[in-house]
Amino acid sequence: MKFGFIIPHNFGLDDPDDVLNIGKRAEELGFDSVWVNHHILNVGYIFDRLGSKPYYDAITVLTWVAAHTERVRLGTTVLVLPYLNPLLLAKTLATVDVMSKGRLNVGVGVGALKP
Repeated sequence: MKFGFIIPHNFGLDDPDDVLNIGKRAEELGFDSVWVNHHILNVGYIFDRLGSKPYYDAITVLTWVAAHTERVRLGTTVLVLPYLNPLLLAKTLATVDVMSKGRLNVGVGVGALKP
């Protein structure tokens, strides 16, 4: 059995160092993976809970964590494909995977932004 958790990068963490420290701490504690959620912007029911707090990009957050860790796997819960250019996404994900030495897991879907 493997254990991982979602870094709350777009649900209220204002400070990028807090986001990074969660990823680093996951590795220190022996977790197998860290994951990030993907939405382009903060809307509706999410905005009602969080207000105007930062809503960081998922792949950029994984890149930030990858640069400061060595072992923990890095994953996207679901990248919402209709929002993204497939060629640029493939290139970006391949780059993150190579630079992280093969630690990237990718989940994809069509999205369902409903309350």
